[in-house]
Amino acid sequence: MKKIISVLAVLAFTHSFSQTFVKIKSDKNVLDSAYKGGQEKFDKDLALSLQQTGNSFQVTGDFVLNFNVSEKGEISDIKLLPELFDKTFEIEVKRDLARVQKNFAKNKEERVSLGLNFSRNIPDQDGRASFAPNTNTSR
Repeated sequence: MKKIISVLAVLAFTHSFSQTFVKIKSDKNVLDSAYKGGQEKFDKDLALSLQQTGNSFQVTGDFVLNFNVSEKGEISDIKLLPELFDKTFEIEVKRDLARVQKNFAKNKEERVSLGLNFSRNIPDQDGRASFAPNTNTSR
């Protein structure tokens, strides 16, 4: 009985502490014409793909992802900055980017630079503000 309760407790709380929010920022909408669905769809697709990678590696912080899109719609020269000692995270990010490659249009060559922010601060989905008193004020 103890084993069953322990397993159920672990299964219930496994994902509650490992949620990673991925925010993607770019300076301009370079992918509006190069990606089927535009920049907003690309940001959403890549963020969903990177969310599991962020959870697996427990990554937090800011990164820059640079890559080229050829006229054939192929992705090349992928670089993740800052460079990390352990390359497995970079390999997984490249794999996640390759998953969205099928949606690139075959019309022109683009150089893309994206800002990636991995954080544990997941925003409210309903847009309501918290009305709890803020006790962390300095006067």
